[in-house]
Amino acid sequence: MFSHSYWHRRISYRIKRFLVNLVCVFGPSPKYRDSIRCRFGFVPHYRLKKDLYKTHLCKTSFGDDLEVFKDDHMTKRIFIDGLFALDELIILDSLFALMPSRKAALDVGGNIGNHCALFSRRFQETHSIEPHFEVFQVLSRNIERNGWMAKAWNVGFSDKDGTMKLFIYGGNGDGNFGGTSFINRTDRGVDAAVTRGDAFVHKNISAPVDFMKIDVESYEGPVITGLAETIKTFQPIISMEWNNQTTVNYFLENNLFATVLGGYHRLAMYPRWLHSLWPGIFGTVRRGINKACAKPGHRYYLSEFDLNKESDAVILIPPKHETLIAPLKAAFPFVTK
Repeated sequence: MFSHSYWHRRISYRIKRFLVNLVCVFGPSPKYRDSIRCRFGFVPHYRLKKDLYKTHLCKTSFGDDLEVFKDDHMTKRIFIDGLFALDELIILDSLFALMPSRKAALDVGGNIGNHCALFSRRFQETHSIEPHFEVFQVLSRNIERNGWMAKAWNVGFSDKDGTMKLFIYGGNGDGNFGGTSFINRTDRGVDAAVTRGDAFVHKNISAPVDFMKIDVESYEGPVITGLAETIKTFQPIISMEWNNQTTVNYFLENNLFATVLGGYHRLAMYPRWLHSLWPGIFGTVRRGINKACAKPGHRYYLSEFDLNKESDAVILIPPKHETLIAPLKAAFPFVTK
């Protein structure tokens, strides 16, 4: 049964589309009409792919039947490795095995549920946050189809409540819905509801939040800020991306590592084929061999966080879990046995 909010959203969308098209009738040129449509979140027809949101099912390493978007970047990796970001998931799973308590997990930037599949197996409850409505629908179906102990929420996290423009990747030839962000990097955007993470947790989660994954494409800073009280109260372990200058600038300008994340120990996942590890001509050959021959689970190692290095997963460990640091680093050393 569809909720009232669902029908309200769809009716509002149709009214908005009608009004935009009505305004475009009086547009002096096709270029002008296209600019109006883009301004209000409607991509001109010549930019749309016919099968923009077409999906199909595939089997994952967990044995789940996962609904995925056709020709999406994440889909291609799932077909190759069985899961997207497999090395990251292996590291996180080892971390979960060490944790003394696994009550509630927050999956901020849930996408279709690739990471949620793991979290739902390790935590008593998982809340997956996905503001992109069409992606949220696929996420919801994946949770229901596979019986995961999780709930999907069609909302984004920020440092404030309200509505923001969500800029959508995918469908313009890039095939990457995972690149969707509240940071403007494309001309295609839609309005999405956002809320402070603290307000969401206070209203919807009664159990202690023991873990957060934050994958929000350059918007990590405001998300962390909006979760400041939750982080202070529960001291969850946090996994987040550190691979763009926008996030770096926000953290430095707001001094988040000393304020909201004060006392947290920082580890980072780095690939074994970085140029800094193997420089020079012979290093190029060595990097290529490492990248081609590395087995899943051994393509990355854990090291102390370097502010100037990009990382797909920085793991922030609070003081109450400092005993987990040594065994976790030992499980993923630079030199493999």
